[in-house]
Amino acid sequence: MRSLAAVEDMLAAVTQALAESGQLERTYVVFTSDNGLLMGQHRAVARKESFYEESIRVPLYVRGPGVPVGTAEPLTPNVDLAPTLVELAGLPAPDSVDGRSLAPFLRGKPPAGWRSEAYLENYAGPAQQYGLRSADWLYADSDEVELYDMRADPYQLTNLRRRVAPADLEAFARRAAAFATCRAATCWRP
Repeated sequence: MRSLAAVEDMLAAVTQALAESGQLERTYVVFTSDNGLLMGQHRAVARKESFYEESIRVPLYVRGPGVPVGTAEPLTPNVDLAPTLVELAGLPAPDSVDGRSLAPFLRGKPPAGWRSEAYLENYAGPAQQYGLRSADWLYADSDEVELYDMRADPYQLTNLRRRVAPADLEAFARRAAAFATCRAATCWRP
């Protein structure tokens, strides 16, 4: 709780300093964080390298000119941060950037055709681990293949990999492999 209070105090101090300098209304304040350690969830202690919700979800708060109060929850991998910050700075993102700008969401006008899946990757251990997260599913190929129905099982307690057709698991694996090798706009799956 002390750590959280310290972060809140720091954000309040930054906001106050911007207000006192007259810069608050023309400044974007972006706050994000690293993912936390699993501390007993999923039978793991002090582990980060997983695709459980506790490990893949991180906060992203943005305040600034034209940003409406509220919440949006698009599937947003880290590669979206760079093009977002570049667009907020009024510059064009290079065509080679894999991510998409979140600026339309920050203006309260979500774009049509936003991605329906986010690619996840992890380089812990001897081999690359990867996964896909959609609104409905989480597929991971890490220490073992895992598949969770995120609507029915949001806490990821029941691995469905042995309960679904092998063709369904292969489809997830093919889509993940396509994300692993995509570049720039080819990574944007609506």
